[in-house]
Amino acid sequence: MKVTLSERPLSAGRKSLCLCYSDGGRRVRRALGIVLEPETCTGNRRRNRERLELARRICAKYELEQTAARHGMSRGEPRRLLLLEAWQDFEFTYCNRDLPIVHAVGAHLSRFVGRRSVRMSQDVTPDFCKQFYAYLCEHLRGTTPAGYFNKFRTFLRRHADEGCWDKRPDRELHTPASNIREKAALSPDELRRLARTPCLVADVARAFLFSCNTGLRWCDVRSLRADDVDQDAGTLHIVQRKVAGRSRRAEVSLSLNSNALTLLAQRRRRGLVFRLPSYSYMLRVLDQWARRAGVARHVTFHVARHTFITQLALSGTPLPVVAALAGHASTRHTERYIHIADTQCRQAVERLPALDFGQETAAASAPRTAHGPLSAAPQPRTPGRTAAPVSEAERA
Repeated sequence: MKVTLSERPLSAGRKSLCLCYSDGGRRVRRALGIVLEPETCTGNRRRNRERLELARRICAKYELEQTAARHGMSRGEPRRLLLLEAWQDFEFTYCNRDLPIVHAVGAHLSRFVGRRSVRMSQDVTPDFCKQFYAYLCEHLRGTTPAGYFNKFRTFLRRHADEGCWDKRPDRELHTPASNIREKAALSPDELRRLARTPCLVADVARAFLFSCNTGLRWCDVRSLRADDVDQDAGTLHIVQRKVAGRSRRAEVSLSLNSNALTLLAQRRRRGLVFRLPSYSYMLRVLDQWARRAGVARHVTFHVARHTFITQLALSGTPLPVVAALAGHASTRHTERYIHIADTQCRQAVERLPALDFGQETAAASAPRTAHGPLSAAPQPRTPGRTAAPVSEAERA
C-alpha cells in the first residue's frame, strides 16, 4: 500500500503534514500533528527540516506496517515505547504558543518518574495518572496543577488514537475546581500606603500603581509604548501579549482614570513608557518597597492586576464589564479574582427592603411555647386559690 506525505495549509503561512493512503478504495488523510512554520528565519528552516525528516520516517514505517498486515506477515514483537521517550517526541512536534508550559510539564514528569522505566501501554494506568496529578498538586499551587495535567491529557489522547490503550487511563480522573485558590489583592489602605512610600526604582512603583488602575500584566506594561496612549482622549489601546492570536478579546481599549493619567504625566514622548529592570530584580524592589510601606504580604506584579479586578467587582461593577476591562474571554475566569468578605455579604443582605408586617402576620411569626404564643402563655397560680369558673356567655 502506497503512503504519501501531503500538506494542509493553516493560518499565518503554517502547514500541517498528513499521511495519505487508500483504505478499501476510500482515500484517507491522517494528520500527523506536525506543523511546518513559515521559513522566515534560520531557526524555522532548521526545525522544518528536522520535522520533515521525522514525518518521512513515520510515513515509511506506516507504509511498511500496513503492507505487512495486508499480506499477513508477522511484524515481530512491538517495541515497548517508554513514557519519557514518547514525551520527548511530543515536545518536539508541539507547535502551539504555550510550548514553555509543555517543557515545564515534561520536567515535572521526569522528576516524578525518576529512574523507573515506565512503559506507555503497560505502566501508564489510571493509578499512575492519579499519582502524577497528586504529585502536581503537592508541588504546585493555584490552577497550575490542573493546567499542567491537561497538557498531559493531550499527550495521552494522541497516543490513545495510535492504539496504546483500549481505554484512556485518565478518562475517570477529574481535576476539580476546588484546587483553585483565591487571587491575592491589595486593600485601598495598602494602596494608599504604597503610593506615599518612596521606592528604590521610581519606574517600578509607577508601573505597579499604573497596573493597579488599568489591570495590565507585567509583559504588557513592560512593552507599553507612548504611541499606545492617547493622552488627550484619556484612553489606552493595546494587544495583550499573553493571549494574542488565541482570544477574541486580545485587543483591549481602556479609559484611564485620574490616577493613571497622573502616573503618565512623567511619561516619555517616544519609546517605552516605563523603563523597567529584569523580572527578578523587579520582584526584589517590590518586596523592599512593600516592607517599607508596612504591607505585610508577598507583593508581585500580578497582584496589581488582581487588585484592579477585585476593586472593580467590590465597587458594584457588573461582572461582564469587569471581564471586558480585564480582557477575559468569559466571566468564568473573572470569578476567580473576586474577593468578597463576609461583612460585605452581610451588608448585601441587610440592604434588602424592609417590610411593614401586619398584626396577623406579626402574631403568627411570634415565638411559640408548648402552650401557644408567648403572649398567651398561662400565668402561674397563687397557692390556695382556685380559678373562677367561666360562664357560657364568656365562653361564647
